[in-house]
Amino acid sequence: MANQFLEELKEIARQITHVEGRMDAFGVEIRKEFSIAALKDQLLTLPGQIKDAQVLALQKKKELSDFEQQQMGQRVAEMFFEIGNEKGENGKAIFTNNPTRKAELTIRLDEDEQYLVLKKKCSIIESKAWESGAEVDKLRDDFRSRLAIKDLVCAELKLYTK
Repeated sequence: MANQFLEELKEIARQITHVEGRMDAFGVEIRKEFSIAALKDQLLTLPGQIKDAQVLALQKKKELSDFEQQQMGQRVAEMFFEIGNEKGENGKAIFTNNPTRKAELTIRLDEDEQYLVLKKKCSIIESKAWESGAEVDKLRDDFRSRLAIKDLVCAELKLYTK
C-alpha cells in the first residue's frame, strides 16, 4: 500500500511538473504574441505623442481663428464700409439701413474675387485643423486600445503564473 501511495505521489509530481512547464510555455507564447516590449514602449511614448498632437491642433485652431478675424474680417469690414458710403445720384445713401447693407454685403462677398481667395485659404487651414484634431483622437484611441491589450495580457499571465 505504501508503494502504491508513493507511485501515486510520483505521478502527481510528474503531472504538476508537466502543468508548470505548459504554463511557462504559455507565458512565453503570450510574450511573443503580444510583443510586450513593444507594447510597453508604445504605452510610454503615446502620451507624449498625444500632447504634441494636441499642441499642433490648438495651433491650427488659433491660426484659423486669427485668419478669420484678421484677413477675412478686414475684407468684410472694407466692403461694409464701401456699401455704407455709397451714394445715389441724389447724394443720399443707397443702402439706408443695416439689414439692407448686410444683404448687399452678402451678395458682394459671393462675387468678390479677393474674398473668395481668402475663403479658399480659410478652408485649407480649417481642413488642417480638423486633420490635427482627428490625429489627436486617433492617438487617444490607440492609447486606450494598448491599455486594454495590456490589461488582457496581465490577466492572462496571472492565469498561468499562480
